Amino acid sequence: MEKIIYIYTISKETKKGGIRQALAGILGLPYPIVETERCFLEIPVKGYGILGMTDDDVVMLKKLEKQNRQQGTLDASNEKVPATDCGMDRRRKLWQCRFDRTLRKIKKELQKKEMQNVTGLDAFLFCSWEEVRFPTELILSFYRSCRKDNLFVFRAEQLIFLDGWEMQKESLWTEEVPDDTISMDRDAPDDTISMDRNAPELTVMEAIYTTYNYVTIVTARMEAWQAFVEMAYEEYGLSVRCARDSESLTFRDKKTLVVDLARSGKRCIRNFPESSVYLDMHWTKEKRRRIAAKCGKIPYLSLWNALDTLQRDGV
Repeated sequence: MEKIIYIYTISKETKKGGIRQALAGILGLPYPIVETERCFLEIPVKGYGILGMTDDDVVMLKKLEKQNRQQGTLDASNEKVPATDCGMDRRRKLWQCRFDRTLRKIKKELQKKEMQNVTGLDAFLFCSWEEVRFPTELILSFYRSCRKDNLFVFRAEQLIFLDGWEMQKESLWTEEVPDDTISMDRDAPDDTISMDRNAPELTVMEAIYTTYNYVTIVTARMEAWQAFVEMAYEEYGLSVRCARDSESLTFRDKKTLVVDLARSGKRCIRNFPESSVYLDMHWTKEKRRRIAAKCGKIPYLSLWNALDTLQRDGV
């Protein structure tokens, strides 16, 4: 991965009655764009900030777009659909039009810079309003940076690894599934799901586990991790524990690093040792809220937050 493309929103208060603002709204012109150049973990980051919107605005537009598609299906089948506020509907369509035109403008800028394939191997596309599964390379770079710069991470003796395979099971991917995702038989029981040799969870684990004296993998696919458990014991004499997530799951009272690749918060998070640090590799607003509520005293580091903060604040 040679570069990161980050598209994000910037909320901004504007003067009421401004001529430019009113004209842009009437004509449905693209929102203003703020371009930035940063560097994150020695990777160039090209940022495009959409001025005048928030992430919540974009999420709302996407939900309305989905509802409109569903409503169109109901209309086609001659079923009754609920009445809508015509004035509000027009305003939402205008917002959608401006947002779509803004994205097209950004796409043209990327094409000018010969970066058409921004989702390929050369560049990673990251939008602040979407859930994102970071590339394995970026996850490992962030882990190494935290281990180098954060004393809590460096001193950890115990690794608690929260398996993230359920992201694909929950249909996070709606389009093309990357080559490094986990292969699974959807009709098979959870603990018989097979793991591809290049699965990101396995790649991350193999790169970091030898640093720790104690390792626990919290997972619903016990059988899928068996080959790794046997390899770790045969080659390094390390006993790796695989355990299902539950509120009764406990851990050794050691200096601990929690590496979380899961989409949703685990039930065992209340039981993490007090001398832990939480390294979140798949941020969602709901999961962050649960972590803060149930283990808020534990230092929390997030790949999503680190990249977002750098882009917005430049620090």
